[in-house]
Amino acid sequence: MHETTRRTFLRSSAAAAAPAVVPTMGAADGAWTDEKTAVDVALYDVETTVEGAYAVGGSGYVLER
Repeated sequence: MHETTRRTFLRSSAAAAAPAVVPTMGAADGAWTDEKTAVDVALYDVETTVEGAYAVGGSGYVLER
């Protein structure tokens, strides 16, 4: 099982009305890029599974990519 952990998943905190900016890893080059999400909570961790990538955030949010 491949495990990817990022304790600092969010580079900067989003403003209350702004979407969060989530660093995600590009498959081709292994570099992290910023991705916008529809939530305005801090995201704490990411896990990659055979079904896809999942991020865990504040207030119980779990996002699927």
